[in-house]
Amino acid sequence: MQLATEDAVSEEHVWQWYCALPSELATGFLTGAQGACIREYYVKLGLLRRWRRPYFRHHFSRTFAQSARYLLERAHAGTIVDLGCGHGTQALYLAMNGARVVALDRDATALEVLRRRQAFHERRLRTRLNVQVHCTDALAFDFSAVAPIAGVHSMFAFNLMQPSGALLDRIVPHLGAGARLAVQDGNRLSWLSRYVPGRRRAVWSPPEFAAELARRGFAVAAQRGGIVLPPPVWCCLPHRVCAWLDRRLCRGWFLPISYHVLAEFHGSDAARAVVPAAGHRP
Repeated sequence: MQLATEDAVSEEHVWQWYCALPSELATGFLTGAQGACIREYYVKLGLLRRWRRPYFRHHFSRTFAQSARYLLERAHAGTIVDLGCGHGTQALYLAMNGARVVALDRDATALEVLRRRQAFHERRLRTRLNVQVHCTDALAFDFSAVAPIAGVHSMFAFNLMQPSGALLDRIVPHLGAGARLAVQDGNRLSWLSRYVPGRRRAVWSPPEFAAELARRGFAVAAQRGGIVLPPPVWCCLPHRVCAWLDRRLCRGWFLPISYHVLAEFHGSDAARAVVPAAGHRP
């Protein structure tokens, strides 16, 4: 997978990055335990299961492509912080396309995989990737050390970092003008979170998150449901049919199991417009 050219960070380019993972792992630069760790993770998500790959592409790859494009437009203005970076797939992509990335996670095993992957891609590309890796709790991290922050990214990790309000309050003073936030997380208002026993529930619902962002000077650019149709449907029907149907089913908050929000920081004088509880920005 090659670096994107200017304005070429697209859904297809991000999908190629994810699809290159099996070839990357086949080179053997990870230990057996490390390789098993990342394989297990992506088997569970669906990337490494053929019948779940269409679901993974729409739910994870497509959404990250939107996040990456949004964040990289401001990457020249400072650092992008990846909260809960895990094995570093998203952090590395952002760095490979010009961003300075600070990758935070509490999982030392996952971060060692990230470090080895970073070294592998630096050798492959013959260039240094600007990724700082920190094994830490985000609520204890000194964000002033990496200011100005131009972007904040999180994929299914933000709601694990509690209290969420305290985390935002630690980050906001170190944001640069026009800093952007891109978060994908579970939807507490969905039927799955409400009625399935043992299902992890996010602390903030999508409308509550939008309201909390607005109170801290963010303008929400887009907020929408992530996905409704289960993996077997994506496997059996044409992708364009599933995508069309899923978009319509995501118009409320009861059906989508996740949501995606993009917001830009305008400071204390920002307009406090909040996304309606059952609607989405176009």
